[in-house]
Amino acid sequence: MIVQKDPNKPNNVIKVNPEKASELNVENFQCGGLNVTGKTLDLTQFQGGPFRLYVDKDGSLSTELYKDHFWLIAEAFLPEKQYDNIQTGRFDENGQPISEMVERPLNLDEVDIVVFPLPEVV
Repeated sequence: MIVQKDPNKPNNVIKVNPEKASELNVENFQCGGLNVTGKTLDLTQFQGGPFRLYVDKDGSLSTELYKDHFWLIAEAFLPEKQYDNIQTGRFDENGQPISEMVERPLNLDEVDIVVFPLPEVV
C-alpha cells in the first residue's frame, strides 16, 4: 500500500502494478529540475530487508543502499519470503502423499511503501 509521507505534497508517480503485485510502476517525472525516466521494479529480490528508491544527480533511479544519492523517493521494509506446503497429487513408495514448498508471490498491497514529496528545485 502506498503511504504518502506528506499528504499535503503527494508523490503520485509510484504505484503498485495492478497486474503483478510484486512490482512498482514508476512513471516519468521531474525531480528538482531533473527529467527522470520511469521504470518497473520487481521488489522480490529485496524481501527480508529494506528497499529504498532514490533519484541520482544524473536523473537516474537507483536502489543502491550504500552510496550518496540526490533524493529519496520511496522506502519500505519487505517481509521475509513465505512458502506454502502444496500437495503434488503424487505418492512416495510408502503411499504417503508428496508435497512441495512453493514460494508465495510478494504482494506489495500488503506492505507499507512510504513515498516522499519530490523536490521542487535543485
